[in-house]
Amino acid sequence: SEGPAAAAASEEEEEARAHEGIARAGIAVLRSALPSMAAALEECGEEYGVTLTGHSLGAGTATMCALELLAARARGGGDDEVLPPFWGKGEDDDADAEAKLASALRAVASRDVDCWAYAPPPVFLGVPPPRRAHAPTGF
Repeated sequence: SEGPAAAAASEEEEEARAHEGIARAGIAVLRSALPSMAAALEECGEEYGVTLTGHSLGAGTATMCALELLAARARGGGDDEVLPPFWGKGEDDDADAEAKLASALRAVASRDVDCWAYAPPPVFLGVPPPRRAHAPTGF
């Protein structure tokens, strides 16, 4: 099965790698936080963006979240394109919930994204996600 770190790079692109545990943590954090983030940003207005921060492993997770938001912005498109296959399905495998998650991801990813990572571990190697449409492989 494909996990967050299982897809291979195409011939035209450099191979990229992400720490599998941190990639999984970033996806779990985003799945949990995106609906609240989208609602808060909607209330705040268009001039507000997203700032992610963390220290040590939290910095790695914040970095992965920021990279995923930038990758989602680059992917654009409909629900199938916005939620990459390596994110997997939610616990209840509900299509309506997945569509709402994709909508929240689009809304949050459309804002400015900043990441302040303090003493992060190695998280990502290769071409940054905004130029990629697939998952990084693990290291």
